[in-house]
Amino acid sequence: MTVILMGFMGVGKTTTAQVLAQEYQLTQLDNDQFLCQREQATVAELFHQYGEAGFRQRELQACQAAMQQQPQILALGGGMVEAAASREFLQQQAPVLWLKSDFATCWQRIQHDQGRPLVQQLQQAGLAQRFERRQAWYQAVATDVIEVAQQTPHDLAGEIYHRYFK
Repeated sequence: MTVILMGFMGVGKTTTAQVLAQEYQLTQLDNDQFLCQREQATVAELFHQYGEAGFRQRELQACQAAMQQQPQILALGGGMVEAAASREFLQQQAPVLWLKSDFATCWQRIQHDQGRPLVQQLQQAGLAQRFERRQAWYQAVATDVIEVAQQTPHDLAGEIYHRYFK
């Protein structure tokens, strides 16, 4: 079984997946990292080279390939739900866990991250709009939701482990 972690940028998907792997000896993949290894380029380079639509297509292909490796935890990029084909693919998977947070928390964590092309392009107002648009998509795809609130990645990892692996 693969537990898929999704949610907006900055909710802690990658960090939580890493903690799960370290603390509970689970196998994990980060889809963005996996994509970058496959393409031998950074997320920013892929966005620049292919545009957002091309990036989203490659992101889905990477996710499909990652699922074939059957990691116990798969952390997705925050925008995976942007493409209809990706949403359709994710709706066929379970469990898909939405790490849910408010925008202010996400913005505080990502605002200075130079490795996130959309942060640089859209700035706070544009990202807030994107955050709002994605909420319905996350809800449509999710089989479960965890409110991130003030939880640490360690707290989240413990909750996920006890829900799905114990």
